[in-house]
Formats: sequence, structure tokens, C-alpha cells
Amino acid sequence: MAEIIDQIVKISIQDAMSSVTTVDVNTVAIVGRNGTFATRVVDVTPALKSGTSGAEGSKKITLNIGNESFGITTTASDSVADVIDDLVTAVNDATDGSKIFTATDGTTKLTLTAKAVGYVGAEISVKSLDENIVFGSSSVAEVTAGVGTLEAFETASSKAVAERCGTDSEIYAMASVFFGMDSQPSRVVCIPVAQVAENSALLTAVKEAANNFTFYHIAVATNDTAFAKGLLTDPATGWQTWLSDAKKVAEIQVADASGLKNHGCNRVFVVKHNETQDGQKDFICVEIAASRCARDSARGTFAHKKLKFAKPDSYTVDQYKEWIDAGINIYVKDSGEARLFMGTTGSSENFIDQIIKDDWIRFNAQSRIYRLLGEGNDGNGINYDDAGIAAVAASVLNVLTVAQDTDHQYVMADSATVDYKPYSYLVANYAEDVRKRNLPLISGRYARMNAIHTVVQVSLLVTL
Repeated sequence: MAEIIDQIVKISIQDAMSSVTTVDVNTVAIVGRNGTFATRVVDVTPALKSGTSGAEGSKKITLNIGNESFGITTTASDSVADVIDDLVTAVNDATDGSKIFTATDGTTKLTLTAKAVGYVGAEISVKSLDENIVFGSSSVAEVTAGVGTLEAFETASSKAVAERCGTDSEIYAMASVFFGMDSQPSRVVCIPVAQVAENSALLTAVKEAANNFTFYHIAVATNDTAFAKGLLTDPATGWQTWLSDAKKVAEIQVADASGLKNHGCNRVFVVKHNETQDGQKDFICVEIAASRCARDSARGTFAHKKLKFAKPDSYTVDQYKEWIDAGINIYVKDSGEARLFMGTTGSSENFIDQIIKDDWIRFNAQSRIYRLLGEGNDGNGINYDDAGIAAVAASVLNVLTVAQDTDHQYVMADSATVDYKPYSYLVANYAEDVRKRNLPLISGRYARMNAIHTVVQVSLLVTL
């Protein structure tokens, strides 16, 4: 939808690209390693021996998973293995080929696959409908996760992540940090992957998740320096181009940022911090995204923020200056308090909050104009005349006015203006656009409301 809107309502902001994917800049996705799959085998031989092979006539057999039932009709000549094979086919066909179960030819056991994580807690039973007898049952509680990339999902608790991905998984540790914050968005999108060390696979997983879920911030942690560098700079699998097109931002945590100084990716917030500190998993990338989105990630700054779980790193004054000048964010104790510095992206002169402010303005302007084109003029669409042109300009100015109010503070007061040309001017100078019903020459200006990051000097006079 965003791509379609962008073709109809073009919003151009300096240093930014074309479209935006979500109106909510306070939504988060976390990307982390999946856990280890605990294979759950259900031996249904006792359940099927009675009433199948050797019995007279046919039997109706069902496999029940929680409240769902999958049935087959057996014949007197069917072996137990035949019945199992038919049950597997029935279940998998009924669940769009999800392959919740597998079965080896000639065996008498059903094996749950990683796809069964959605059935955690459900009871499995095999039943003969003709005789109304439950032959046996097993629990799906032991199913945790599958090795490899699972489909992304959205959740409101870390418990759900544990059930799907296992408590030994990195993504569960990230979710625990997210939901352990004093405040955070109510939900998070989880993108479980096999490993955070292969750029194309990671980007593919994130893109697929973006097709199904709404998120703006993407938190990723890695100790693989080469991977992190490729993630930022590889022209084929790097994130900057996709983030710019999709209008998202990424908070990426790396242990070694030596190859990422002034990396130039203005949509990537790089924080230098080792994931493991004294045996504790630290995810600054998750903490800063969760805490800022709980308030408003477009308002104010990411700099000088305290974190709840992460332990600060130690730097000399020269080291501190080196990383700050290189556009790398660090978490360090200063004047007795641990704080995050400086909220930069790409270089020491670009800041993540300015990207988010521009995205909020861009998308809201697009959305308002798009609604105006279809629903204005009592639902008939606005006319191509002076009144209609003025209405488009007014909708843009309205967005900028909201952006500068006390609830947002994205734009400096009295800095916003919007200009346009009347219909007569467009007919005389842009006749082809008018014939094609294109409206050109809507332009505006605004100044971002920035935050003070450094107080260079305070002079005090002491008097006797």
C-alpha cells in the first residue's frame, strides 16, 4: 500500500527517499537466533492396533490436536503404518501443507516438526469415532522450536517467545529484555533466524516479516564484525538501500566497530557493546528501541539516555572522543552515571531522531492527501480548481502544525510554511500535468526541533 500511495502522492524531503511503510514510528521488531528443536515423537501404535488391521469393515479414525480434528476412514486391510501415513497426509493437507507431523514409511510413530510450535499446550489424541473410544493421548508441551529460521510472529509476552523459540534462544533473551523494561510498546515483532551472520538470509527474513507485520525499528545484535560491516556496506545485501526505500531504521549492536567508523548509513544506529558482559546478555539495541518507543522515538533525542539492564563500558577520554567523532554510539559511565551517547547514524553529524521526525511528517502528509483525494468533497474527490489545490496545501500545513504542537515537538514553532500556485498559473505553465490530473508545485519548509547534546562551556563568576 505504501508503494502505491507514494506513486500517487509524492513527498520529497531533502536527504530522504520516497515512501514510508507505517504511520507508527514507535513499533519494534527484534531479530535473533532461534533455539534448538526438541523433537517430540508420539507413538500411536497402541492407539491404532485395536480397530484397524484385521478388523471387519472400515473404521473412522481421527487425530485430534486441541480443538481441531483430522479424520480418515480405514479399511480392514490397512496396517498401522498405513493408518499413520494417511493421518499425516490428512493433517498436513488440512493445514495448508504446514507439515505439522512427519512419518517414516513403515513405522508406527508420528514425529512433530517445528511447525507444531503453534500447538504448544494442546493435547493429541487418536480416537475411533465408530466405537467412541480414545485409544491414547500425548501432550505437545515439549515442542520448543526448530533449528533455522521460523516465520516471524508478533507477541505481547516473552513467554510466547519461549514456547516458540526455546528459552536457550537469543531471541528469547532479547524479548525478555524488551518486556522487562519499565515501559515499552505493548507488542513486538519477533524474527527468529538460524544465525545472525549471513546478510542476504537476514535481510530476506526481515523483508518477509515486513510484508506481514507493522514495525519501524529493527533491533539486531551481533559479535561478528565482518557480518556487521557487510550489513552496512555490501551493495547487494546491505540494509541502507532497503531501509531507505521501506522507510525504517535499524539499531545494530556490535562488539567491534573498528570497521564501521563514519559508515554513512543514515538509517542505521550502530552501538558498540559486547553482547555478553560477565555472563549476562546485554541488548542495548533492544533497550534503547523499547524505551524510546514507549515515549515517542521521534521526539527529543536518543542521547544521554539511561538503560535498565546493560552494563556500561569503560573508555578513556581519547577513546570516548574517537568513537563519538566516528558516529558510533557507546554506553559509558560519566560523572557517576551510565548514559548512552550520542544517538548518531552514519556520522557524528547525523542523528536518528531527525530521520524519524522526517518519516513521521512524510507519511502523515501522504496519508492525509491520499484520503483527501478519495474522500474529500463529500466523498466525491476534490476538484482540480483553486479550492482543491488550496485544500491539498492546507492538509500538508496541518501535518506540520501538529508536528510542532506540545504533544509532538518535532518541528520548531512558526517554522512551517506551505506554498502553491493557483489553477490559472498551472494551466498556463503546466498544461500537460493539468490534462493528466497531476498537481505540481506544492512546496513547504520546516525546521526540525533538535535537542541540545553538548554544553560546550559554562562560565561562572565567583564573588566574595
